[in-house]
Amino acid sequence: MIVRETELAALLAPRKIIRISEMQGGDTSSVWHVTLDGDESVIVKTSPAPDVEARMLHSLSTCGAPVPSVIHMTDRLLVMSYVPNVTASEVGWQGLGTTLRKLHGVTQDAPYGWPDDHAIGRVALPKAQSQDWAAFWVHERLCPLARTLPPNLLRQFQDLSAVMEQHLPRHPKPSLLHGDLWQGNVLFSDHNVGALIDPACMIGDALAEFAVLTLFSTPPQSFWDAYQVDVTELQPKFTIYQLWPALMHYRLFGSSYLGLVSDLLDRVADYLKDGH
Repeated sequence: MIVRETELAALLAPRKIIRISEMQGGDTSSVWHVTLDGDESVIVKTSPAPDVEARMLHSLSTCGAPVPSVIHMTDRLLVMSYVPNVTASEVGWQGLGTTLRKLHGVTQDAPYGWPDDHAIGRVALPKAQSQDWAAFWVHERLCPLARTLPPNLLRQFQDLSAVMEQHLPRHPKPSLLHGDLWQGNVLFSDHNVGALIDPACMIGDALAEFAVLTLFSTPPQSFWDAYQVDVTELQPKFTIYQLWPALMHYRLFGSSYLGLVSDLLDRVADYLKDGH
């Protein structure tokens, strides 16, 4: 998405732009760090649905999670407060565990899923809600992404999908999930978590929150201690949930992620075969 400096200047007027720096790491959106007169900094980012993202950030905030403040929005841009980020430390990971425990601890009075259309990059996440979490996860999250798999992997997925649904909880405690919580969407401070960013929120099983985080990162023991769970007991249960970020990465970034999808399908088959 092309955004011109003149568009940013009009958006932020009457404040004067001193400096614009495009930030690295935005795989599915463009992000700029803008310094304004008075030495104030803001973040401007493209979003497939800025109003929906703003509501998601508000929902996370009301449940105790730190998020950037939304300052302004257009039909394709969000302007938010700048939150510094440092390298994750043991203390930072511990803060993330505490933050997620607080977030997931708030029981939600809403169906599983989310009431608004959203997207991650060019991949749509249509609004969908259900009283049955297992059905929602398989039919509204996994199946739409799996449809473009090569025939052999699609057949393997279809053979497993009904069994997966039977092995997921139908009515877990409904928690608010960030929904796309990989390490890059956590801004760490020196002593805690500065903010959670780029949400793809849903109401669901708290265990699904760890799918992205554990697929692409290895949180230290301090994280799990702060969340107050035994990760050795939970780890095998992550497998079905990890299929979702693997399929999402395949849709976003192509065939380089097919090996990951294939490996996870094999692991899901082994997990289900063992009678879990």
